[in-house]
Amino acid sequence: MPRGRSKGISIQKRDLEILAGLGIASCLTSKSIRQRWFPEDKTGEATRRRLKRFAEHQLIQSISLAVSQINRVGRMPQVHRLLAYGADIVEDATGIRPPRIAKSDPPKPHALLHRAGMGHIVLEFNAACRLNQLPEPQWLLEYDAAANVPLNAPLSKRYLIRWDVPINDTQTATCWPDALCQFTLPGKDRTWNLAIAWEYDRSTETHNQLAGKLDAYEGWLKHKAYRGLFPHADDARVFFVAPTIERLRNTIRTIKDHPAATAVRLAVAMECQSTTVLNSTIWHNEVLGISRTVLCLISARSVVRIGGVIGSSGRSVCVRGCSS
Repeated sequence: MPRGRSKGISIQKRDLEILAGLGIASCLTSKSIRQRWFPEDKTGEATRRRLKRFAEHQLIQSISLAVSQINRVGRMPQVHRLLAYGADIVEDATGIRPPRIAKSDPPKPHALLHRAGMGHIVLEFNAACRLNQLPEPQWLLEYDAAANVPLNAPLSKRYLIRWDVPINDTQTATCWPDALCQFTLPGKDRTWNLAIAWEYDRSTETHNQLAGKLDAYEGWLKHKAYRGLFPHADDARVFFVAPTIERLRNTIRTIKDHPAATAVRLAVAMECQSTTVLNSTIWHNEVLGISRTVLCLISARSVVRIGGVIGSSGRSVCVRGCSS
């Protein structure tokens, strides 16, 4: 802003939530921020004004995309990332430094939108846990880097959730989820921990590429590679989030005969909301003969069935309309 025209900014509670959310999600679109923190902003103008002020004061980096693969009418997407000064403000106010701060040039538009989409899912899942009085998961995202590893090291050493897993006696496959979390359910007798590998699909991968991912996940599941990060995980699942129901159905047809398909759950992105992602019947697995499976919770949380995973009591109980 030109000298003499700078205006200060008073940081409100909602501002801190937005900045902290960016530090968890890595990046978010204006649309996602509007849906979460400005639900009454019908035109989007209030959201844009506030984000513009953040950018003017170097709290965030705002990237206006000139190219998008999304068929759309109106404004092109704008994506936002947390900067160091914004992280300082969050840390001063809360005592917790956000884990993901923009330190380099932004990736290409398709990669940026992909990360923003996954970031939106992360925040919705966290909000769902809060609504159900469950602990928020521990999250690792695709490009979370290992500490003190040189840049010339193999990618499987540089990034926390990238593995080269054996798929037979002579070959390995790369397993690199978009995110990994440990979902924890406290019970009366024990705590149940599930490692969830997330794949956020924007229809940019071919069906052969999707099938190849299942080869890697088969090895990842067989060798329990996730326990290197989450040693207390009881089991693991792979959650695919598809952009449309048509893409979901096509993906099911592609992977349904793969040995690892029984560990996969699929849902449509627009249904992965805080009020539905845990306890509405949005998760699919056709291999198990389940048309609409779900994360089923009993309020006492002594019993849990997670998309076909039997929890702490050893019994399978479904509630809230779960079909299985």
